[in-house]
Amino acid sequence: MDVLLALSPLLLLVGLLLLHVELWKVSGITLMYSIALSLVHWGMSPLAALGAHGKGLFVAIDIFLILFGALLFLAYLEQSKKLDRIKNYIVSISPDRRVQVILLVWFFGSFIEGAAGFGTPAAIIAPLLISIGFPKLQAIAAALIGNSAAVVFGAVGTPVSVGLAGLPVAGIAPQIAGYNFFIGSIVPLLILSVIIRNKKEFIQSIPFALSSGVLLMGISYMVSLLGSEFPSLLGPLIAGGIMIILLDAGVFFKREKKKHEPFPLRAFLPYLLLIFWLLLGKFQPVGINVPLGSNIGHSFSLSNPGIAFFLSIGVFLLLEHNTYGLRAKGKELAKKLLLPTLVIFFITSIVQLMIHTNTNTTGMQSMLELLGGAMGTYLAFFTPTLGVFGAFMTGSATVASLLFGSLVYQGGGLLALLVIGAGIGNMISLTNIIAVQAAVGEHGQELAILKLTLPACLILLVLATLLGLIA
Repeated sequence: MDVLLALSPLLLLVGLLLLHVELWKVSGITLMYSIALSLVHWGMSPLAALGAHGKGLFVAIDIFLILFGALLFLAYLEQSKKLDRIKNYIVSISPDRRVQVILLVWFFGSFIEGAAGFGTPAAIIAPLLISIGFPKLQAIAAALIGNSAAVVFGAVGTPVSVGLAGLPVAGIAPQIAGYNFFIGSIVPLLILSVIIRNKKEFIQSIPFALSSGVLLMGISYMVSLLGSEFPSLLGPLIAGGIMIILLDAGVFFKREKKKHEPFPLRAFLPYLLLIFWLLLGKFQPVGINVPLGSNIGHSFSLSNPGIAFFLSIGVFLLLEHNTYGLRAKGKELAKKLLLPTLVIFFITSIVQLMIHTNTNTTGMQSMLELLGGAMGTYLAFFTPTLGVFGAFMTGSATVASLLFGSLVYQGGGLLALLVIGAGIGNMISLTNIIAVQAAVGEHGQELAILKLTLPACLILLVLATLLGLIA
């Protein structure tokens, strides 16, 4: 009975979502239920319950800073036309649709994921694909499928650094990148499968697609040794540069006589400065420990990636003597982010309550300890599916990690597989599908898009599950 009660907050959350209740209402109702359950049945200390909410609030603030900074950074790139220069350069490399879609979706899309994340890449890449002649539904599906492997590290490592906050994740980045190498390397093939209908053309492109996958995932693994903040930023930048050199040399396809546009170094400078600030914060971390009561605390890092975004934007605004209307854009973004941040606060508080219900007067184990014990050795089998499910329901790998990370850890499962699953589930997230449709002026095509993305999702999920069983 206690195990069922421990599971009940998650069941309530899922049940309300299936009834198409809005996520902020779902998370708010579930939080109120979880508070009552913690205090009444578990006899949780009121001070511990308050501390759990404090932890949830600080995590939500951390994520707000990252989200706000990432989206403001992207707005600066758009308003200063730097994003257009990068796009035009990529398109000029080859007229071959197979090359264009892989360069835009796989390399450039992964790079945007590393800088902004949170569904941004697909919303940017799909319109770009349509603008150069790709059909709408295929463009949307390709952009969504491509926005998967890079999502495991997301915007400057958020699914790990924030999604698994409070868990012992030191050194986990290389483990995630290692798993991702075996799973993510086939993603370019899956991207082409929804774009290229000619069997001969598809077969001809297999060496190029697999090489693109192995190159990006391999370099991302090497970069992961620096930490979770860098694989989705440096990996695509380095791997994309190498691939362009190989294409120029005619390694995969016949070399084009026409020279492509020169590399837009000035357009990439804000990214390079961002990487510098992130590296500086990595090797010179500064944090403030905030005690919240009952052995609950939070370390507020002044090396938060959101601050790196602000510093990068500020330097270029000063150099270019132009604000690009970012003050008004900042106000608009802040208003848009209030509701998502509230949802994250609710969900994080639910998770923290489930973790700390062992601070009680009844002597019971915490909710997550009970659930982990019940799942036992089978947890590794279900862990990738939990990640896919979490991302599908919430639209965020970070929130999926927040939701299930502690459960997986308490049960002895593999946190790396949870994050891998969340990245895979990103391509079928309804919120992401709706957002991409809005970006291209489409609506009501959710089922048609799911028919194109679901097979790719299932293929990757099977591979991740097999990997979990072996591990």
